[in-house]
Amino acid sequence: MTELAATGLTLAGRLADADFRLSPGELVVIVGPNGSGKSSLMRLLAGQGHPDSGSVRLDGNEIAGFDPRARARRIAYLPQRAEVAWPIAVADMVALGRFAFGGAEVTRGAGDAGQWLDEVGCAPLARRSTATLSGGELALVALARAFAAETPLLLLDEPTAALDPRRQIDVMTRLLARSRAGQGIAVILHDLNLAAQFADRILWMRDTRIVAESTSDAVAVAANAAAIFEVSVRIESGSDGRVQTLAVQQDRPSRSE
Repeated sequence: MTELAATGLTLAGRLADADFRLSPGELVVIVGPNGSGKSSLMRLLAGQGHPDSGSVRLDGNEIAGFDPRARARRIAYLPQRAEVAWPIAVADMVALGRFAFGGAEVTRGAGDAGQWLDEVGCAPLARRSTATLSGGELALVALARAFAAETPLLLLDEPTAALDPRRQIDVMTRLLARSRAGQGIAVILHDLNLAAQFADRILWMRDTRIVAESTSDAVAVAANAAAIFEVSVRIESGSDGRVQTLAVQQDRPSRSE
């Protein structure tokens, strides 16, 4: 069982004293205002950089001690912006998710790319060039590449940001199914409805700190959303106490006479 745990992570000006854990079979969502430290936390959890203090442990061992390929076989990390150095075939981009397992796996992955593209609803794109993709299409192809890694843990930074509402729900439904199949998934979201409807746990960040952790219970979500984002929150909950719909609004200034 692969587990990820962090204690006291600090990165000057970007993250302060953050504790975190991710176990197989759970979907953890991280939310917070812009600049609250979410992406900095995710990068450190993925072993992309070193904290000023604190530690990240993978299976009980310091993540810094892992060979990059060994780490990549356990954790797939999708940053906020999918970058392609030069135009390549979509199937080849997806196959790069197998890179940590060796060149033969990349070659095999190109042939199998359709299964991961199909999982994100983009199988027809396999023969296209990445240069021809829209921002949303590129985001889905990058997610398919992360799926191709077939790692026990998956860290995703705003994978739904460029997607339309139906695609957002499709992606979150797929992530929930993967977590129920045993994969541990942590995802940064700005959509509080998605967070409330799909998360097992929600971590709330503000001013570079994790300031609260909650379930998806409607009362907990409403209280934290109002406090963290300083907005008015209206929630409709189902019979199970979970959020059905969440509306956020900022009071408008009255019109001067």
